[in-house]
Amino acid sequence: MDGGGGKVKKAAAGRKAGGPRKKSVTRSVKAGLQFPVGRIGRYLKKGRYAQRVGSGAPVYLAAVLEYLAAEVLELAGNAARDNKKTRIIPRHVLLAIRNDEELGKLLSGVTIAHGGVLPNINPVLLPKRAAEKADKEAKSPKKKAAAAADTCFPWLMEVPYLANVFAWFVWTSSNNVEIVGLDSSVCLSYDTNETALKDAFSLHGHIIQVKVICHPVTGKSKGYGFVKFASQDEAAAALHNMRGEVIDGRSIRVHYANSG
Repeated sequence: MDGGGGKVKKAAAGRKAGGPRKKSVTRSVKAGLQFPVGRIGRYLKKGRYAQRVGSGAPVYLAAVLEYLAAEVLELAGNAARDNKKTRIIPRHVLLAIRNDEELGKLLSGVTIAHGGVLPNINPVLLPKRAAEKADKEAKSPKKKAAAAADTCFPWLMEVPYLANVFAWFVWTSSNNVEIVGLDSSVCLSYDTNETALKDAFSLHGHIIQVKVICHPVTGKSKGYGFVKFASQDEAAAALHNMRGEVIDGRSIRVHYANSG
């Protein structure tokens, strides 16, 4: 007690009397996450397996939930942009989940409120517009001349886009180069274009042509494109060097495909 009769200040644990209070740091900030680690941990401790929950469980769960939320929001934003909307609605979330193979399997039993329905049409029942278009191109004399010119460079590379992007090299010794298409349920990439493909593969050889195949009516990518090299050696070099490379934030896997 001092001379004026005032009370003596007690020192708090870990600091001197009257010292600055240390600012608390949340576990979300320590983990570099946006999702609340403390709140998730509190819910886990109230569950059936509370005694088996460790200190790292809420951090790991918060990281997984944040990653899934970011993926869904990114795909939903792409769907909203394709529909010329500036706001994401439940319909866009449904389109994002159902058009993605991995998210579709994970959330197969989940119902999106106000998301509507998606038609499940067998590809056999759809009109064969691609075959009719190929027949018309074959009958055109200009197309025949272009096809004859392309036989000098038979090496093509096909780049389809999945959750992990795959690439195929296609080569035939016949006059016509045939490209193997993909299933209609492939999740398309909204960002990769012909310029990105050319920039990625031009380091490994002289490129004759780059093309991303789009739907003739909607204009959306069908999920694959082509990169034509000038020689077989350049295509082989691209096959060797592009394994594990990243295009637009996604890793690609490269291998040869069956032709015809």
